[in-house]
Amino acid sequence: MEKREKKKGGAGGKLAGAALILALLSGGGYFGLGIGNPSGGLIPGFNQPQPQTTAAGEAATTGTTVDPEAEKTIRITVKEDKLLYNGKEMDIKALQETILKDYGQEKKVVLVDDHGVKAVYDSLTTLLNQLSIPFNKE
Repeated sequence: MEKREKKKGGAGGKLAGAALILALLSGGGYFGLGIGNPSGGLIPGFNQPQPQTTAAGEAATTGTTVDPEAEKTIRITVKEDKLLYNGKEMDIKALQETILKDYGQEKKVVLVDDHGVKAVYDSLTTLLNQLSIPFNKE
């Protein structure tokens, strides 16, 4: 009788097993296995991003930084028949009062035409010209 040689489980089998375990732990749902929590793994919070810390160990802030150039810009948008002054809707009289109060030498005015009504846009440009306020079109 011939003896069969036993094949030992090679590195390929162990590697495949390790990959399967890792796949299950880190988001088995993505592999069509139908298991795992909604965040993508068997262990809640396992794949969640960790907050970044600074050198002192304090949590880094996630607040938005303000662009200094944006603070110097007055953005007036004509959206259909509405005037938006830095995102706030107002009529032409209120806009005139607000721009006279806010405008200074360091500020620049940018006009945005967002499918605006031509008559409204023209009344705005006429107002700015009467007030001698230079503007750029975007």
